[in-house]
Amino acid sequence: MQVILLDYLSTIVFAFNGTIAYMNVGSNLLIAVFCGLLTSIGGGTIRDTMNGAEIFWLRHPIYLFLSFFISIIAICIYKHITPYYNFKNHYLSRIL
Repeated sequence: MQVILLDYLSTIVFAFNGTIAYMNVGSNLLIAVFCGLLTSIGGGTIRDTMNGAEIFWLRHPIYLFLSFFISIIAICIYKHITPYYNFKNHYLSRIL
């Protein structure tokens, strides 16, 4: 049970960070949500594809819904957290 909760927590963190990283460099909300989804489920998708396994978020769609929901929340609170977070030194902002 603890492993599943940690898996959900890591999905939340990656979706939030991916969305915020894009919001620093762009303003298109649809692409911000896409970046959050790509960041949170992209690595596991590549892993499952390379191993020949069934893609995890097709088997358990809660990961996709959770990533989408957290990306929407990140967009909604972006204006409120920008004064407290130094985005200029964020490594993902320099890549995007």
